[in-house]
Amino acid sequence: MEQYRAGKMVKFICSNCDYPLNDIFYVPDLICLICGEIEMTPVSVPHTHRVDDVEAENIGISSVLVIKESHIAIHTWPYYQAARIVIDSCKDFSDQTILTFLQEKLKHKI
Repeated sequence: MEQYRAGKMVKFICSNCDYPLNDIFYVPDLICLICGEIEMTPVSVPHTHRVDDVEAENIGISSVLVIKESHIAIHTWPYYQAARIVIDSCKDFSDQTILTFLQEKLKHKI
């Protein structure tokens, strides 16, 4: 029987972010910076969509980057100054590296 390694998935919830979370250009840039920070390999450009709604709290940006190792996703809620970043990868990476990077880049409170 072969061993199968499912990989690693981490989720970061960032609040009180000082970052343009409703900017259709900044959010995909952020996802690419995260990818580089953990030395992953993008296989495409980020797929990014603005989510509009009549309720201000539902407006935001969703962006996904497919990487050779799996994917990275960001969902933002500018109304709440919040973002959720999910990294799923078959290649190991440092949670602390990403945490430090996000704290510096988003200037969020943990």
